[in-house]
Amino acid sequence: MKDTTVGLIGLGEMGCGIGEYLVRSEVRVISVTASRSHQSVQRSIAAGIEESENLSELCDSSDFIFSIIPPDKSEQIVNDIIATYRKKKFKAIFCDLNAISSQTSRTIGKKLEEEGIRYIDGGIIGGPPDGKVNPRVYLSGAFSAELKVLDGCGMDVRVMDGSVGQASALKMCYASVTKGLIALMTGALVTANKLGVYDPLLEEFEDSQPYLHKSMNKGIPSAVHKAYRWVGEMFEISDTYKSAELEGNFHKEAAFIFDLMSEIKVSEPEYLDKVIDEITKTTK
Repeated sequence: MKDTTVGLIGLGEMGCGIGEYLVRSEVRVISVTASRSHQSVQRSIAAGIEESENLSELCDSSDFIFSIIPPDKSEQIVNDIIATYRKKKFKAIFCDLNAISSQTSRTIGKKLEEEGIRYIDGGIIGGPPDGKVNPRVYLSGAFSAELKVLDGCGMDVRVMDGSVGQASALKMCYASVTKGLIALMTGALVTANKLGVYDPLLEEFEDSQPYLHKSMNKGIPSAVHKAYRWVGEMFEISDTYKSAELEGNFHKEAAFIFDLMSEIKVSEPEYLDKVIDEITKTTK
């Protein structure tokens, strides 16, 4: 692995988490930290990620470029990558590992391939690597097998049959349930809180649906600091549902709920009651 370099775009929990375990596997990881928050810079330093001067240097030095950012920024990054390539061609394979719809992925892939840039469509399922469990990284497209070299390096790499868009489609369908359920539970509890039936509703869930009761108490508070990243993802899921000739409206509402959640100020970890109370206040 010493001869492999990954250029990392995105220094959030997932990006730095994967970056750290790549470094532990003797993969060189580089990233541009200019204009990033102090927290992101410190996170990258702790992970052993090296500083790259600019995007051009990152692209020129990398074998793979990983984009792990909020989905609403994915297309702008691709435009930046294309502009960089036009100035100086590079050999790196661009891997979009963001939570985007298959339509968005195919659009991105077409733009990159028209420029001569190799592209891998990817979708991450699971949390950052923790030494025991690695996130599953599903891949599709003609160059997907190239990334198998990094299997086990903080990632459980799974190459899918089929063309670009398959990995993103799988990610969207999966997240539509896992994150959609958090939005649904949050919406139900906020509504119950406003209508004065919050406590009896929670008691009923505890009696008849203990699994959902546990999910509410654990899943909703833990989503608060991630909610801003999930807003764009819900719109991508909505587009995915539309591509299957469904309306896609449920996940537009989920985006609205996560947007409300992103506005509240609570300490972490926080109790469910406090989170719901704070979200309820934002709806007044």
